[in-house]
Amino acid sequence: MEIAQTSLPQRKANPTKRRKRWFDKECRLKRSELRKAEKMLSTHALSPEIREKYVQVRREYQQLRRRKRRDYLWQANQAIESGRKNALNWTAIKSLPRTLR
Repeated sequence: MEIAQTSLPQRKANPTKRRKRWFDKECRLKRSELRKAEKMLSTHALSPEIREKYVQVRREYQQLRRRKRRDYLWQANQAIESGRKNALNWTAIKSLPRTLR
C-alpha cells in the first residue's frame, strides 16, 4: 500500500460548488425550459418565432431568479432582525452569501 501511495500521484478533491438555497424546483423547471429553447434556437437560428420564444423564456427565467433570490434574502433579513432566538439568528446569518454578511 505504501508503494502505491508513493508511486501514484495524489488527487485533490474537487471543491464542491455551494448550492443556492433559493434555487428551487420551479427554477430548475424554468431553466430546463430555457435550455430546450436554446437547443431549438441553435437548430433553427433564422426563425423569428423561435427567437422570440427564446427571448421570452430567457426573460421569464431571469425574472424568476431575481424574484426568488430577493425573496430569500428578504426572509433571511427578517429572521435576523427579529432575532428572537439566538441559534435561529446565527443560522440565518450563516445562510446568507458571504458578500452580504
